[in-house]
Amino acid sequence: MLSFDDIVQTAENTHSINAILAFLAADDSAIIDPARIDLVVHAGNAILATAQQACALAKQVGCPLLLSGGGGPFYHFVA
Repeated sequence: MLSFDDIVQTAENTHSINAILAFLAADDSAIIDPARIDLVVHAGNAILATAQQACALAKQVGCPLLLSGGGGPFYHFVA
C-alpha cells in the first residue's frame, strides 16, 4: 500500500493534490435553493474544508447534518 509520503515527493505532486482538494472543498451551496435542502450529508474524509462547508451549510439552512465515514487511505495523515 502506498503511503502519503510515497505520493507527495515533488512540488508538482503537492500542487496537483492541493488543486484536487480545493475542488472537492469548493462552496457550491450558492447554486442550491436553500428551501430544497432537508439534510446535509458529509461523507467523511480527512479534508477539513469539506467538513467546515457541510457544517456551515447545515447551520445556514437550519437542517440536520449527517456525518459518515472515519477511515480510508488518508485518515492517518490528519494532524
